[in-house]
Amino acid sequence: MKKLTTVILGILIAVSAMAQESAATKKSVKRSCKFTFGPEVIFHTGKVTFDENIIKNFESSFDAGIFVRMGGRVYFEPKALYSFKKSDFTSMDSLKGSFTDHYLTVPLLLGVKVIDRKQFNLRVLAGPQFGFSVARKYSDAKDFFSNAEIGIYAGVGVDIWRFTMNVGYNFSINKHQMMENRTKQNMFFAGIGFKFIN
Repeated sequence: MKKLTTVILGILIAVSAMAQESAATKKSVKRSCKFTFGPEVIFHTGKVTFDENIIKNFESSFDAGIFVRMGGRVYFEPKALYSFKKSDFTSMDSLKGSFTDHYLTVPLLLGVKVIDRKQFNLRVLAGPQFGFSVARKYSDAKDFFSNAEIGIYAGVGVDIWRFTMNVGYNFSINKHQMMENRTKQNMFFAGIGFKFIN
């Protein structure tokens, strides 16, 4: 009788341990395969550098769009953003011009959560960014930028509850032709978004 009781007790303990392990595994898998999405607004400011003698003032502007985040501690985050850019410039011989540009920007980012908690995480992220001009207006700057732009998007981010915040820098890869000058655009960004699924 004592042996039977011991065997039954051992079986119960083993089943209980297996059930707890299974629940923990399911929870871990669910956490590592997380998916979320939401709106995001990004403030950016920067400058355009020229090979020749042109003085430039770059105005700050905003992006607005959506992001999708897939994965766990390592995740993939594509975005689709509408960008508006405006710039004024003055050459050394006092020639003035300006342009406004409307862009569809698509960053494709890979991130790592350095700290990963339910209501808080700290992230690093980087990846390529592609921009496509959808409308533009010029004043004495007809060949300022090409219709496509490629850059590297790199930064750090923090999530607090459903709010997600990123800051970083966008390095332009391709140069653009403006008259006899070669131009390059680099920008600082700071953004905030909201996750519909936490």
